[in-house]
Amino acid sequence: MISRIEGQLNALGDDAAALIVAPGVTIDVLLPPIAVDALRDRVGQRVELHTHLFLESQGQGVVMLPRLAGFTSPADRAFYLLLTGVKGIGLRRGLRVLAMPVADIASAVVGAELAVIQKLPEIGKKTAESLVLALRDKVAPFVSLDELAGGAPSGSRGRAGVADVVLGGSTELAGAAGLAVATLVQLGEEVASATRRVQRVMLAEPGLEESDQAEPIVAAALRFEG
Repeated sequence: MISRIEGQLNALGDDAAALIVAPGVTIDVLLPPIAVDALRDRVGQRVELHTHLFLESQGQGVVMLPRLAGFTSPADRAFYLLLTGVKGIGLRRGLRVLAMPVADIASAVVGAELAVIQKLPEIGKKTAESLVLALRDKVAPFVSLDELAGGAPSGSRGRAGVADVVLGGSTELAGAAGLAVATLVQLGEEVASATRRVQRVMLAEPGLEESDQAEPIVAAALRFEG
């Protein structure tokens, strides 16, 4: 599984990018509109994308072609995977739907704001209602995504800070820890359970406090039985 790629942004289209990842090697990556907007001024620069590899059928399913979808954050990727689990939204359509910040979409879903959701590409009233029914209880971690991504570095709490949270303090986690909670929710955990799991694994493995990536925290949390 290819979960992350880094390279020079060689070209940017309306729904895809070409990354030079090594001399003589260019990879085409499908992008949602929010990623295209974020990368618009970065052509020629080195960029990092968090990716999801899937197979797309061609010729009535006779041929299966690999496709790589790219996102500018692990949280955007996690939200995309949640979105594609809703009936009627496939992998390609899910990319096109992400035309506004994930936090704004999640907020609209939680608030059942159908008029806002229907502003997304290819989303009618029935699909908007399906999104609310399917995701309303799963997208809470994404509502405050801006705060999670821009909050204090996870290591700034120190062990005492994490212990305070585990013992009943604030349940909000910043930075990579917050994104790890969002990823666990995407994998099917309840918000409260995912938060406790991340809090406890970070207390048990203090080295994770310095991580600026969600992936190692998620992996440790999935192993953790405490």
